[in-house]
Amino acid sequence: VSTIPQGTFSNLENLTLLDLQHNKLLDNAFQRDTFKGLKNLMQLNMAKNSLRNMPPRLPANTMQLFLDNNSIEGIPENYFNVIPKVAFLRLNHNKLSDAGLPSSGFNVSSILDLQLSHNQLT
Repeated sequence: VSTIPQGTFSNLENLTLLDLQHNKLLDNAFQRDTFKGLKNLMQLNMAKNSLRNMPPRLPANTMQLFLDNNSIEGIPENYFNVIPKVAFLRLNHNKLSDAGLPSSGFNVSSILDLQLSHNQLT
């Protein structure tokens, strides 16, 4: 999979797990409304792709976000405000540096497991 056509997930409101790992997804594979309609999504796995940016507009109920083994360089300020229930966050094996982390940090009290190994942090 390298692209996700608009509306692909729009009628899957009961879906709780979406596994897109080990594909050829680039940042342009996602539209602003790619995940619209996934009201009950709890786990989103996009590990082992070619993402350089964090995916846009994730469903608010997302509790597990797996983005390991991509090429993510930075996290936008307040990115996690839209997914306040996230508890498990895997960002290991990316290209994150100190400059790419938001100044507010990972300001979500729900995070239980944060994996940042194998990045460019000092």
